[in-house]
Amino acid sequence: MSDLISNCTLTVTEILGVATAVAGRWELGEVIQSVSGDVATFLTHDHFDAAILLEDKKSLSTYETGLETQWGGTTRLVEASPIRAIFNNAAEYIVSEDAQTDPQFQHPGMYTAPIFEANLRARLHVAMVISGEVIGALSFSRNTATPYTKNDIANCLVVSRIISPYVHGLLQSDRTDDAKLDAARQAALREGLRRGARELTGELEKSQAQMGMNLHDQTLADLSRISRTIDDRTELNAEELNVLRSDVSSCLTELRRIVNELRPSVLELFGLAEALRQLVEKENALRPDIEVTFVDQLPDNDAHHDEDVEFGFFRIAQEAIHNAFKHSNASHIDVELTFHDDTMVVSVRDNGCGIEEIHSKNRGGIFNMKTRAALFGAQFEIRPVSPSGTLIYLASPLKISADEKVSA
Repeated sequence: MSDLISNCTLTVTEILGVATAVAGRWELGEVIQSVSGDVATFLTHDHFDAAILLEDKKSLSTYETGLETQWGGTTRLVEASPIRAIFNNAAEYIVSEDAQTDPQFQHPGMYTAPIFEANLRARLHVAMVISGEVIGALSFSRNTATPYTKNDIANCLVVSRIISPYVHGLLQSDRTDDAKLDAARQAALREGLRRGARELTGELEKSQAQMGMNLHDQTLADLSRISRTIDDRTELNAEELNVLRSDVSSCLTELRRIVNELRPSVLELFGLAEALRQLVEKENALRPDIEVTFVDQLPDNDAHHDEDVEFGFFRIAQEAIHNAFKHSNASHIDVELTFHDDTMVVSVRDNGCGIEEIHSKNRGGIFNMKTRAALFGAQFEIRPVSPSGTLIYLASPLKISADEKVSA
């Protein structure tokens, strides 16, 4: 192992990328899909899967991404696997230049059909190990006979060491009888993870806010100065000056939009309700043909979220509102900010084309909303409504002191 690791070429950024990719994933399938994107930058592949040993140590369950094969979602015997040497702890890795002709993938009785059906050729398999015990294997495959190198093997082993503890934790959670869990310990663990994620998100938001202030104080000031200079120029004719003024004006408008997105000052100064109200008004100004209803039923007391949670709430609502105006083809949009049972709820409902079309146009935005909600433990739902349209629902408990509850 030590000799192989010396061939690792991963940068700190790449290692952190893999580690970050698994954060907040509660399903093994999501872990594999998320890691695949980060790994692709240094370990090209057309198919990636994780074969996980089940409790009996005799069976495997496979999670895959990239090409869809018969392996995905199936359970099979270890002894029928062409890479069983890894599961039996007899090999740390297996590499093949061309699985279509490699003898180790030609043994009778082996479950190798997907290799040939998906035309998998160059292959690399490494063990997933926890405390000396093999828990599964990662497999990367290409549709070309472009061999994986010693550097690739070393990099893949490092990836395995990064994600194996996380996968092991998910497996243990799945295999434990919920009725026998130590509720307090599990709650503390989850809260610790969420708190760390919230703090990280908060820092990112603060960095964006600082960027917004820098743009406002420097870039916009420079462009304003240029605009004044142009006004004083006499060498250019009137038509040329008008063109320049128009260009600078467009730059100023765009930069102000960027600043507002990076530093939602209305949110900081006046709270979530007013920030959402202004957001709806701005979107509606661009699409005045859409009828909009905005309802604010938050309590008047000082009930509040942590600042980073409120930022998260705003960003999710911002994405949902933008999607409704841009992608839904709706004629009516309802945005409601309500409060009941110590829980704040934001809902965005439209009568447009429906969730499937929105999802196909904006997969990244919907994924980001789900991820942000998971980071601070909020309930997030996106579902179709009758007779047509989409509802996005976000809910999270408000932090209200005992005195506030009494006065309310």
